Amino acid sequence: MGEGCLVDVGRATIHIDGHKLACTDKEGTLLSTQVQVIKTIKVPARKEFSVACRLTALVKGTMGLVEDSDPHRHSNNAVAACLVKPDECRRMLVRIYNPSVHSIPLKSGKVIGRYISIEEPQVASIQAPTKPAIFGQEGRQPMPHRQYPIPEHIKELYKEAIHTCQTQQECKDLAVLLTTYGDVFSSGPNDVGLTNLVQHSIPDTPGTKPIKQAPRRLGPKRAEEV
Repeated sequence: MGEGCLVDVGRATIHIDGHKLACTDKEGTLLSTQVQVIKTIKVPARKEFSVACRLTALVKGTMGLVEDSDPHRHSNNAVAACLVKPDECRRMLVRIYNPSVHSIPLKSGKVIGRYISIEEPQVASIQAPTKPAIFGQEGRQPMPHRQYPIPEHIKELYKEAIHTCQTQQECKDLAVLLTTYGDVFSSGPNDVGLTNLVQHSIPDTPGTKPIKQAPRRLGPKRAEEV
């Protein structure tokens, strides 16, 4: 924020040059609030965990976006940004990832993120493929991948997986799944990317030494692959 401006998510207010403004709509309904843990739990090391949380205040609408309240990673856990629909008691499940090698306790009442109310029109819907699945006469095999709008870089993956489908709906669901998450599959050797959210480490046992082994030759079959 600019100089002289402070956003207080806990109290849903904005302070600008000494003036306090409420973060509400024109009817006075809150648009954002905090997300806190309901019951004390421990998030296992290097695991993603669904944590029961609640909103600290009643906000507008029935749907909202949960975001990490610590985007600069000052804490050991990361909250996955996701759409949620709190129940009538303002409760919902929030996904938390613990990248450390130790379990992390989350105490009851701890604020782990912020909730921003959104409207239904702001959410983009995912359209399923319009072409139905077609099965052959012999053994009712799933139709070939060319009938589906599968991205080029995951067509081979689709061809390998479609043989496990037993029904038309499973073929359709597989196509939708791969197409929806097509961006997480590499399309070449130069698009893997980097991340600074997780730090890799190899835990060892105190007093032990690394195992040293002499290099071994590959078998003829493996040598051909290399």
